[in-house]
Amino acid sequence: RTLEEANLMKPGEILICPITDVGWTPFFALASGLVTEIGGMLSHGAVVAREYGLPCVVNVPGACDAFRTGQILELDGSTGIISVVSQGTAELDTTPVTDLYSGDISDEIGTPVSTGVAHGPVRVVRTLEEANNMRPGEILICPITDVGWTPYFSIASGLVTEIGGMLSHGAVVAREYGLPCVVNVQGACSKFKTGQMVELDGSTGVIKICQ
Repeated sequence: RTLEEANLMKPGEILICPITDVGWTPFFALASGLVTEIGGMLSHGAVVAREYGLPCVVNVPGACDAFRTGQILELDGSTGIISVVSQGTAELDTTPVTDLYSGDISDEIGTPVSTGVAHGPVRVVRTLEEANNMRPGEILICPITDVGWTPYFSIASGLVTEIGGMLSHGAVVAREYGLPCVVNVQGACSKFKTGQMVELDGSTGVIKICQ
């Protein structure tokens, strides 16, 4: 949880901490993976993990409490799923252990940046011109947003972008409007179709297609 505790790290361990800054950088050379409770694509941990080629998952609230030193984990930096393989050298705990995310494999997972849950039809928009077709209550799915997209936040019920982080335009404005928002859902514009009914969870980053 603190930089001082990081001195106890051993080579090959998966580092789980609240967040990192430049002071944590030397420990990336020891780690085999990184999990942080806070962060986005442009946070220190995410950027340095990519430089070191380390699997990394950010925005895992409560990770420091959910896992224990010595547990054997499988960390998938592509899906964001962290699985407990065995208790390893961790003290025995009778609490049932499950994946942090164990939903349907067809669900999409991104980085949650604005809390809340939205249910509604999807509107896939690849260009700002296409956004003129939006209807009130639709969940906007687009590659990324900038200031030109701001007027459409007032009619959207949620936002999904293929690119972005906690401080990207879409994330910041979604929080201002109180819209559930998930970013970094690669290929979202191709995976979803306008008119599909989805559930968007801005707290977990999970997007479910409603049958």
